[in-house]
Amino acid sequence: LDLRFHQAGGKTVLASAQHVGPLTVQRPFYPEEETCHLYLLHPPGGIVGGDELTISAQLAPGCHTLITMPGASKFYRSSGAQALVRQQLTLAPQATLEWLPQDAIFFPGANARLFTTFHLCASSRLLAWDLLCLGRPVIGETFSHGTLSNRLEVWV
Repeated sequence: LDLRFHQAGGKTVLASAQHVGPLTVQRPFYPEEETCHLYLLHPPGGIVGGDELTISAQLAPGCHTLITMPGASKFYRSSGAQALVRQQLTLAPQATLEWLPQDAIFFPGANARLFTTFHLCASSRLLAWDLLCLGRPVIGETFSHGTLSNRLEVWV
């Protein structure tokens, strides 16, 4: 999924959204007038071994974008193949990104590798979280086996 945001008429617009496979976006909306709010959608409902998802977003100078998801990302048990998620987000000068995805739930036996990289300029702003839930503790399920590699980088 490749997303490009630009300024037009005093607000941030999604100028381009290209995707291959089921990962896509909902139509942008504007509850804060100039800020572009965008939902990432993954209709299959979960990520399994062998899946590879790539998200790239570029914000032009002065853009303000909030990106989230309607629900948690679920990483299911794998018979050995690894699920791979790559996310690269690039902010131009004076750009603001609110990266607020829902939590990622890792079921017992999941085999996942995640890479998230933010490229910032000295004058850009980032508000981000990376919420990981190992197992489902509410029902007493622990992440008793499986693998998870999570790399988060912020470059200025």
